[in-house]
Amino acid sequence: MSGVNAIINMIENKTSERIERMMKDAEAYKERRLEEARNEAAVMKAEAHEDARSILESETKKFEASTKLRARLEVLQERERFLEAVLDDVSEKLENLVTEKGYDKVLMRLVEDAANTLQATDIEIVLPRNVETSLTDKKISKSLSEALGQTVKAEISDDSVRASGGVVVRTKDGERIVDNTYEGRLKRFEDDIRIKTLLLLFGED
Repeated sequence: MSGVNAIINMIENKTSERIERMMKDAEAYKERRLEEARNEAAVMKAEAHEDARSILESETKKFEASTKLRARLEVLQERERFLEAVLDDVSEKLENLVTEKGYDKVLMRLVEDAANTLQATDIEIVLPRNVETSLTDKKISKSLSEALGQTVKAEISDDSVRASGGVVVRTKDGERIVDNTYEGRLKRFEDDIRIKTLLLLFGED
């Protein structure tokens, strides 16, 4: 029996040792996993912080860009409203000029400008309806002949043009026309007027 007891004791001792070793291994494994978990958590926290910072920077840049764009659009819209007001003011002053004493001189300059463009010796003058002028065929022909250095025959047409002022000049055959009405000139030179007004008021911005 003593031999059996010795074997049993030996088995129990070895079992206890094995259990103790397994417990130590388990404890070591637990500590190792805890450390790994702490490291992973630290990495995840750092990554989350970096992601949050990147997102914040991205959103901030988008907001700044959007704000600048809105501000730029508001400035452009304000400039456009101002330019429209300038053009309206110019149109109003031109319309008022029709009833002033010096209008015939303005009208004659517009006729000369158109005739110089056409370079024709036989032309027709088409005036806006309900606009009075003391100019006659003879006066216009004489003035154009002197200004252009050649004999020019001008005739005021029975036709009329819908405009607040100015004149339409065309060759006798009607093939070539210059629209020097107020509306025609404003439309033709509107871009130049806008650019010059912007440069005058706002510089080269």
